[in-house]
Amino acid sequence: MSEPSAAPKPSPPGGEQPARTGLNRTLEIARFLLKYRNSGVFTGLDAAAKAGIESSKVDPGTAEEFAADVEALGTTFIKIGQSLSTRPDLVPAEFRAAL
Repeated sequence: MSEPSAAPKPSPPGGEQPARTGLNRTLEIARFLLKYRNSGVFTGLDAAAKAGIESSKVDPGTAEEFAADVEALGTTFIKIGQSLSTRPDLVPAEFRAAL
């Protein structure tokens, strides 16, 4: 008798990517924060300057790219984006509209 083949893993609902962990996930989030740190969305978050990273070497990205990048980071960041979209005191108008 042959062993039954392993069933294929079901894809996550909504076509989401599987959970990412470890150093790659940390780097993905750090790139996101650096890309949009000069957009006005993360006012007061100047960790790159404290670390000695030159901001002119990071392309700032557009409001539409920001919304797409938030979505690509997954459900937790989508929820954060939804919260940010209601905060005119924290987020510039074009970024709120994109969210």
